[in-house]
Amino acid sequence: MMLTVLGINLIPLTVLIFCLALISDHRERLINNELELLYTRTTLYAQIISTSDLLRDNQPISAQAAITLLDLPVEDYAVFFSADDTALINTENTPINPLKKDVSFAKKLASNFISSLMQLTQVDYNAPQYPYTNLENPTSFPGVTESQRGLKNIAAWTIGKEQLLFSSSVPVSSDDGTEGILSITHSAHTLTAQIAKLQEDIFRIFVSILTLSIAFSLYLVGTITNPLRRLAKAAESIRFGSRHGAQEIPDMSNRGDEIGELSIALNGMVEALWERMGTIESFAADVSHELKNPITSIKSALETLQKVKSEKDKKILLKILEHDVDRLDRLITDISKSTRLDVELSQGSMERLNISDIMQDVHGIYQLQHHYDQLDVPIDVTDKTTGKCFILGRKEKLLQVFTNIVDNALSFSHKGDTVSILIHAVSDQVTISVQDMGVGIPDKKLEKIFERFYSDRPKKEGAEHHSGLGLSIVKQIIKAHDGVIEAENLKNRNGDITGASFNITFPIYEEDGKA
Repeated sequence: MMLTVLGINLIPLTVLIFCLALISDHRERLINNELELLYTRTTLYAQIISTSDLLRDNQPISAQAAITLLDLPVEDYAVFFSADDTALINTENTPINPLKKDVSFAKKLASNFISSLMQLTQVDYNAPQYPYTNLENPTSFPGVTESQRGLKNIAAWTIGKEQLLFSSSVPVSSDDGTEGILSITHSAHTLTAQIAKLQEDIFRIFVSILTLSIAFSLYLVGTITNPLRRLAKAAESIRFGSRHGAQEIPDMSNRGDEIGELSIALNGMVEALWERMGTIESFAADVSHELKNPITSIKSALETLQKVKSEKDKKILLKILEHDVDRLDRLITDISKSTRLDVELSQGSMERLNISDIMQDVHGIYQLQHHYDQLDVPIDVTDKTTGKCFILGRKEKLLQVFTNIVDNALSFSHKGDTVSILIHAVSDQVTISVQDMGVGIPDKKLEKIFERFYSDRPKKEGAEHHSGLGLSIVKQIIKAHDGVIEAENLKNRNGDITGASFNITFPIYEEDGKA
């Protein structure tokens, strides 16, 4: 869009510069042609004089007779000096002055405007002022001195600021050796008129294109401001309205320009906003429900505690209270971690990480526990990559993901089992699979296990030891890394479940910085 507006506004200036360059070149060619033609005519005039009786009689003739003799056009002014510096021909008493005529205001404006632009761009023809001439002093006429030395002389002059004159002088000699100098001054009225007409044409073209440019610019401004106003109005309604009462962001993706991109971005942002608000509402409802259970249990135990008299029953009730308080404390801690996770993920920047190095760090944590007999299930890592597979992420959060998944696998394992970690890359993705040899996951719950507060733990641990937020937090972290986590059951040839596998896939981060 910016390039379109800029291009349209540059058209008049481009056309004007191009035309000024053309008029400068055209004017120079016209002047050179006129000078050559004038010198040719001057030479012909000199031959006519040399063959006439003028040199033999050495007597001045009238201007009209000279004009008739030379067939002199009205634009030419002829002066012929004999060898004794006598002016034998003088077609005018003064140099030709420019014709005065009424010029319209528009033409004056066009002429002054274009002339100013030509002076600004240095394309005007710079010619000296025509000198003051005196018939009693032949050398005051342009080129006479040079012609006396036998040199060719042609020149361009100006009178005032606008009138252009050309001069040419040649020596004249007859058969008997009599000599003289012929000086011709040509008033370039026709040439000046042509150049003025060209200037007016350029002015008209410039004004026409400028008008069209302004019209197109106003049209483009409308195509920009009106959609932006609609987008702003929709955004304002979303700011003060509800999801169902707010105005939808207009879909302008078919424009194919920056405004179309803005509408796509705003639509995506609004969808993410509504999704986040829905998540917050759902999270608040889930938290309320999960907190209500231990609080209800605590309230019931406290009411019962006041009524029982047996010390044994009191101890049972106190143990229930202690258990519910621990559960409540664990829930509040995990809820706090979950709510802070978005902020933690948005802070700082991601770095280029070697996935093999991360999994070796995870393996090292559990190897140390196994070495000190704190872990009776070994961890086996199989890396099918070249060890140079990189992803973009935050190392501490990824370690949290993999330790959580491995802990989950260990909780479903028994002594003698093995938890396997497989790393393999396909195309532009790397997948880490954490596999256990437990009872597996019911097919209907392969997706449900990633929901908040869902827990289906082995009896040896009990659901009360877990808040059900672990896998939900894992999925949240993986999603923030543009990854995907899926759960599946491992089966043997007979179709029996032999364990569970959590498959985590990340886009590979290449050397050039592109995923």
